[in-house]
Amino acid sequence: MLCRQQLQVLVLAVVLFVCHGIASEMVVDVGGISETALIMVCSPGMYIDENGIAVACPAGNYCTGNGFKQSCPAGRFGASRNLANSNCSDLCPPGFYCPPGSILAHAKSCGPHHTKYCPPGSARPLTTSVGFYTSEYLDPLLTGAFSGGYGAQHICETGYYCIEGVKYACPSGRFGNIKGSFNASCTGPCSEGFFCPPASTSAYQVMCTNSPAFYCPPASSLPIKVDVGYYSYGNTPTPLPDAFTSKNHGNIKSYLQQNLISNLSTLPIGDGPESGTWVSIRHHRVLLTGESFHGLKYHSQRRCEAGFFCIDGVRYLCPGGRYGASEGMSSPDCTGPCSE
Repeated sequence: MLCRQQLQVLVLAVVLFVCHGIASEMVVDVGGISETALIMVCSPGMYIDENGIAVACPAGNYCTGNGFKQSCPAGRFGASRNLANSNCSDLCPPGFYCPPGSILAHAKSCGPHHTKYCPPGSARPLTTSVGFYTSEYLDPLLTGAFSGGYGAQHICETGYYCIEGVKYACPSGRFGNIKGSFNASCTGPCSEGFFCPPASTSAYQVMCTNSPAFYCPPASSLPIKVDVGYYSYGNTPTPLPDAFTSKNHGNIKSYLQQNLISNLSTLPIGDGPESGTWVSIRHHRVLLTGESFHGLKYHSQRRCEAGFFCIDGVRYLCPGGRYGASEGMSSPDCTGPCSE
């Protein structure tokens, strides 16, 4: 029969063989004899394996010190051994996702399709929302190469529309003034008297040139040259939208600076149809009058009527002593001299 001292040594040896770590005392029963033994509680970062031996927590897992190991949670990875809490090494980086127990930061690629994206800490790819586009994540550790996935989604800005995670500029002749647009029609066509380059955000994006040799019908992408024998129409100043209308007529420049643009330049009106002052507002040449802002808007062309001739979009009366019997004349000679 073993003596007390032998039992104490045996118990201590067995316990030390099981686990190494923090020591505590407890009463054990060996062969009917109660003894106080030194029990070793597992340190964080270690666990008891199937053989009852304390070993380091393997990569992809964490061990809190309760003797068990647990897989790193989805969206995180464990790149080293002896991890002691559920944070593991870190979050899975953007462009990738990490199933439970992942060891590598770049465990699985989010894929090359814009319809899926993986923000930091993704457990699985997410579907791109309607009216949003995805952005590529370039990992410096991957030498600037495509990471294998898209790491974020962004709402489509004004002037653009987004389909299946890809951003496109609103086509010329149309504009988009709302975020999250998801079709090529965007908000609508450009207004007559104006033209809209790609990615326009206003129906009045750019005022049609002040030259009567050009005109801009609705949905214009560029000013159109007036045909020979035609003149441009619509050159009567007409009110622009409310956004261009001053509420404070006594201090128009201040109003413009506060509401439209910070850099204004005034231009002489020349031979315009009304007295006033020209200012440049976001590429527009606009006439300021006492009540509102006006602009010359050439939006269509008309065939020169009989008795007139048209050059570079301007209509003129046939000169004295000559007559014009037909439409579409483009020379001051008109049809010919009047009969004696």
